[in-house]
Amino acid sequence: MIRWIPFRTFVVGLLLSLLSQCFLHQAYVPSSGRRGDRFAGSVPVRITNRPGVLPERFGDEQEASENDRIRIGRSYQTGHMGDYFRASSTFTVNPRANIRVEYTGEMIDYRDGANPFLLLFCLSGGVFPANGGSGGSGTFAVYDNERHTLLRTYKYEVTHNYLMGLLVPFVALAADPALSSVEGSSDTSTTVIERELFSRFEQDFRLDLEELTFRDRFFIGSARVLAVMPFEDAGGAPTAQLRRARELVETALLEQQAVLVDRATTDHILSEIAFAQSGLTESRRNQVGHLTEADVLVFGTLALENVGGERLLRLQIRAIEVETGQIVWKEEREVIGQDHARVLVRRAVGECVLSLRSRGLL
Repeated sequence: MIRWIPFRTFVVGLLLSLLSQCFLHQAYVPSSGRRGDRFAGSVPVRITNRPGVLPERFGDEQEASENDRIRIGRSYQTGHMGDYFRASSTFTVNPRANIRVEYTGEMIDYRDGANPFLLLFCLSGGVFPANGGSGGSGTFAVYDNERHTLLRTYKYEVTHNYLMGLLVPFVALAADPALSSVEGSSDTSTTVIERELFSRFEQDFRLDLEELTFRDRFFIGSARVLAVMPFEDAGGAPTAQLRRARELVETALLEQQAVLVDRATTDHILSEIAFAQSGLTESRRNQVGHLTEADVLVFGTLALENVGGERLLRLQIRAIEVETGQIVWKEEREVIGQDHARVLVRRAVGECVLSLRSRGLL
């Protein structure tokens, strides 16, 4: 009977740990060591997010440690970097700005807390904290749209650590509330990683803005602004592939130096006006165009079905002028094969973009 007590304690501790879900995150981005006067004004920029190498799978069928790894991986690229730019006094986010800042976050390694502390954590019923963490990087690339050049690149390494357990809330209370590098959460996902990366970037960026030749490149242009809407399912298309198709179209447009509204901004506005429920009426189109400051809205549909043991994918992309409602361009493709759906999506988008380029529409 005695030999079963440690096992039962272990199980009870494990159950309590799963129910408690108390995490304290800390992120550290080393200083660049740069010193000097910092620019005190504000400059116009537009923001884009380029996905890094992030985990795609996420589901109940995976082990808890795998889900934790995915949550942390996505914490390097949450899609909310634009919110930090908009809240900053250094930047004025404008879709017509000549300068575009592209952020890419990537988790490089992950520590799942499989150490001696985990045993103590389980045996103590989640009271004794367990720890884990990750390491990664964040890159801010600054592009000059008028000159079609990359002006500067800011890359930062980041170290992320977390504690989990029932005592974590008390540790959080003892932490300095003004310390921005610490954050509590209910799981392994966190916003502190992106926040610390942005803070370090903003400090270095203000130093560079003291250079007049650099600062002169920040102005509002007159190029037409495009906003890529979420793709619609025309039959059998998984949500992941709808998202993938939209990302590929955005990437292709950016490669052609198109001026795009940040995806997070577009999605936020669409959710505010319940666009998905109302559909594309003229008033809704004008409202979306006005709120996003876009001149052209890009829509897409995706359908996927099995035909004779192969996958048939149908893709349609069309651009509609906000003011007139006229179709600026439209492209359709059908691809078939035994490849994974994401491969077919890449092929279909690539063929559409190639056709539009050859006709001078991109």
